[in-house]
Amino acid sequence: MNMGNVPERIAPDKKQSAFWLRQHIGRYVFAAQFANGTVLDIACGPGYGAKYLMNSVAKTVVGGDYSEQAIQHARLHYSQDGLSFLRLDAQQLPFRDNSFDVVVSLETIEHLERYKDFLHACKQMLKEDGIFICSTPNSRATLGSRDPYHFKEFSVGEFYELIAGYFTEVKLYGQDFLKRIDILKRELIWRIMPLIYLIPQSIQNSLRKLFFPENYLVSLAEIYKNYNGRLDKVIDGKYIPSLLTQSYPLPGTIVAVAKKQRINKRQNTNV
Repeated sequence: MNMGNVPERIAPDKKQSAFWLRQHIGRYVFAAQFANGTVLDIACGPGYGAKYLMNSVAKTVVGGDYSEQAIQHARLHYSQDGLSFLRLDAQQLPFRDNSFDVVVSLETIEHLERYKDFLHACKQMLKEDGIFICSTPNSRATLGSRDPYHFKEFSVGEFYELIAGYFTEVKLYGQDFLKRIDILKRELIWRIMPLIYLIPQSIQNSLRKLFFPENYLVSLAEIYKNYNGRLDKVIDGKYIPSLLTQSYPLPGTIVAVAKKQRINKRQNTNV
């Protein structure tokens, strides 16, 4: 799928929901704790997240995105020693096997028709004991796939089974935990969305601030005017994914952290 014009894509000066933007930042802050060694950030957008991963503990980071505009912005603003960007198609990844210690894929898999091929390629690109970090919307929280740019959304159980089919030691984390009233509120927003778009944006923003104080429109440039790679300075802990338990409330976003299984060479000498 061509994701070059997907409207939910982050652009530095594009006005978006402040809550949604902080969630996106929170996922990068979460992923950074695992980003040792060589890291691939698939669907890196304008590159600010790859920059953060590089400034954490990574040795090298490659950011890839389908959008040529996003890659040009990333190269212009964030390139440095050890950090590079290239245009790529997530469904035709160009890397050799065993190339990376960590593969990060945030809010990408739901856009892909061949998502199983994508997971297989991510597994092949990882070194033994490599870490795969993948996030996606929870289909129960989004009330089914209403986003025309999403090919497939998963429930918590479906996502676990999918990731576990390719990786081991799968752990699920959640973000944006919802109560029933939150889901009903989202249902209402989906129903009135066509009417909201008829209202001038300045009035839209005033209404958002009044009724949804965390959901006003803001750009990445505004939320962090002097961005220097320290994303953890612009959000608080509630935006960081936390481990799911049996008693968890409904997460709006699911994050999987898994490993590529180490090959037991002794068992495979005759294969």
